[in-house]
Amino acid sequence: MTDKFYRAFEEKYRGSRELIKSRLRAYQPFLEPLLSVYPEARALDLGCGRGEWLEFITELGFSGHGVDIDEGMLAGCTDQGLSAEKSDLLEYIQAVESDSLALVSAFHVVEHISFEALRFLISEAMRALKPGGLLIMETPNPENIVVGTRSFYLDPTHQNPIPSELLSFAAEFSGFKRIKTLRLQEPKELVSQADVNLRELLNGVSPDYAVVAQKQAEPEVMGRFDNAFAKEFGLSLDTLLTRFDSRALSIDVKVSEVEARAGEAEARAGEAEARAGEAEARASEAEGRASEAEGRASEAAARAGEAVANIEALLNSRSWRITAPVRTLGQGFKDVQHPVRGRIKIVLQHAFLFVQRRPRLKRLLIKVIGRLPRLKNRLISIGRQRVVFETSNDRQVPAELEHLTPHARRIYQDLKVAIEKNRKRK
Repeated sequence: MTDKFYRAFEEKYRGSRELIKSRLRAYQPFLEPLLSVYPEARALDLGCGRGEWLEFITELGFSGHGVDIDEGMLAGCTDQGLSAEKSDLLEYIQAVESDSLALVSAFHVVEHISFEALRFLISEAMRALKPGGLLIMETPNPENIVVGTRSFYLDPTHQNPIPSELLSFAAEFSGFKRIKTLRLQEPKELVSQADVNLRELLNGVSPDYAVVAQKQAEPEVMGRFDNAFAKEFGLSLDTLLTRFDSRALSIDVKVSEVEARAGEAEARAGEAEARAGEAEARASEAEGRASEAEGRASEAAARAGEAVANIEALLNSRSWRITAPVRTLGQGFKDVQHPVRGRIKIVLQHAFLFVQRRPRLKRLLIKVIGRLPRLKNRLISIGRQRVVFETSNDRQVPAELEHLTPHARRIYQDLKVAIEKNRKRK
């Protein structure tokens, strides 16, 4: 692998110099109190690469120096006029005097070396740091599922991802007094987002993390770093899992509500179907009753036809003509028995004709008679007789009907009409 290859690889996948420098501001809460304790403190950056960190701490006021084994990467430091040299980082830190450095840093270095070499680096940093001095180690975060399963292996020089718990314990085991894990470079929009989807769960955890370890010092010195060590940084997998569970629970609740509404709708549909069945049954019953009524009506029509035929046969019979004088005599006998009532009927029939020809008088009498039901019914009966009477006066009565009373003539006329209708229907 050539030097040019790895520098080109860093340029493409790690990001530009300006981007990396902007990310390094996350460490400022730890660096400012360190400068207040050790002004112009000496800092050593192991695996300094292009020198973004060296440039950043130099601007803050540190006296920084970097070492790297890759000459192509060191060219970036030389271009910026930074203090750096080619050297094996483990050999270099082993040669540093004890209690001589305020800051030791290793950015994206520990994943490139064996675990034994990592423990040696941490131990030597502990020895070289002043009381209250800081060791900063940044590395890809395997807690991010996409980083741990894919992007970590883009760099062919990576050996193994290191969980933050393991790196923290290694620093603690080497004697560092206080240790803080910083999760870094997470999507800003996720920091305050209440719930997350599956993609955000898999890819939203801070893709990098750093362990900041502090060497024991006087309480007054340690107290200057309390705020920085109390601050929370980035997004952990547990945090996003909690938010994802909250979203999943919310979805489950909505699904349950939808299922409940669907159940209610299904129940209402069942009720409607039952009512439709009942209505269909009632319709069938009504249809059956209608069919029965139609049958009865047909039977009644048949009986009426038979009756009309019988009456017609009777009227055309020889016996009916022979008994005509007897019927006439009987009617005369009735008129003799009730001469006054006959005259009253004739008077009322003429009065009915008089009123019928005067609409205003007719409306007035209808209002008055409407309050006297019995009188009204009687007048209606007389009115029917008037129709026959009026018809018999307006038209010439056939010779065979002269012997009949008006009421008998009406019956005869009704029978003739019924017979004619029955003949036409047949």
